[in-house]
Amino acid sequence: MNENTNRHSCRTCIWNDQCEDEQPCAFYDDGSNEIDLSDAEIEQRVENGRRKFRNEYWKYMKEYDDGKSYE
Repeated sequence: MNENTNRHSCRTCIWNDQCEDEQPCAFYDDGSNEIDLSDAEIEQRVENGRRKFRNEYWKYMKEYDDGKSYE
């Protein structure tokens, strides 16, 4: 937990209290790549993610559905 606690992503890392590395790990983010999105853009990205998940879910269900109702 040495010097990493003052780094951007290290402060919020779930392992920061157990970290003993002096070099940042592969997940380190210095905050310079932050994307500034409007609320509408965030909502659109969330909705796109939901739509993609639903499509993948239904594709999976159609492939493995045995036609029985389990209610």
